[in-house]
This record gives sequence, C-alpha cells and structure tokens, in this order.
Amino acid sequence: MNMVVDMSKYVFNGDVIDIGEGSYNVIYNTIKCSDDEISIDYVEDEEMIEDRKYDSCVYFLTLGKLVTKRGREMMIKKGINFLKNNGTLYLWDIMKVKRERLDLNLKILMPDDKIKVIKYENKNLFSENNERDLKSMISKYFNIEEVKTSDRIIFIKAKMKGINV
Repeated sequence: MNMVVDMSKYVFNGDVIDIGEGSYNVIYNTIKCSDDEISIDYVEDEEMIEDRKYDSCVYFLTLGKLVTKRGREMMIKKGINFLKNNGTLYLWDIMKVKRERLDLNLKILMPDDKIKVIKYENKNLFSENNERDLKSMISKYFNIEEVKTSDRIIFIKAKMKGINV
C-alpha cells in the first residue's frame, strides 16, 4: 500500500528534538530546507542533551510501533522533559488496529520539492494506534491545536500546558 505524507509546508521554529528510532532523516531534511538557523538533536544523545530545553519536539512514525498505551505515554513524557514551557509537539504516525500487519511505502513530500520514499513496517499483531488514544494521551500535557488525518496517517500539533510531569 502507498501513502503520502506532506512535509513540504511545515516549518519548525527554534531548536528541535527528534524523538524516535531512526526517523528516516525526514525531520533533519525538513529542517535543513528552512531559511532559519535551527539546530536539531536526537534522543539517542540523551546524556549530552539532558540539561537542554527545546522549542519543538517531533515524533515521526514513533509511537505506533510501541505495543502498549503505557509505552506510548512514557515516550510522550520523555519528550516533555526536553521541551521549554511553551514548547510545541509535532506528531506524524500511522493508525493501526490489533491483529493487523502493516507493510507500507510512504512517499514523503519534502520542502525542497523532492520526494523521499520510505518503507514502514509494523508486523506486531498486538500493537494498536488510533486517533482517540493519541489525542487522549497528548491532551493530558498539551493543548491540541491541530489534528489532520488522511488515509491512515495522523498529524497532531500541540502546545505544552506548562505542567509538571
């Protein structure tokens, strides 16, 4: 199955942390096309960034691969620890039901008018990812500003509420 993710119009302001395992360099390439001087860090360098706070936290195809709701919520909390009080969360993910295997080709429309094709697999029959659960988890800590769904792709943009986790 082929799906399209349009990243061509998204502009990240300030410093960005990319949370997720190998986000296919999509976020880096999106930021690289920006006119502003922006830095991006990755959660793998956790010791180096533990005292740093970021303007934006990005989850690109990250939460859907986690099996439990608790695991997804813990991953969201992890991102909160890196955000400034008025920080913004950006999330792109694939919706999936239990007992379903996903093997998708995603076309990513980049800001420089290029198209990046990535392969997304989630063969874990126990994992489930849906809009209702994602919004419920995120709204505990963030004010949701924008939600878009297309095909099975969900995008959420939210501003941090400024609460302690």
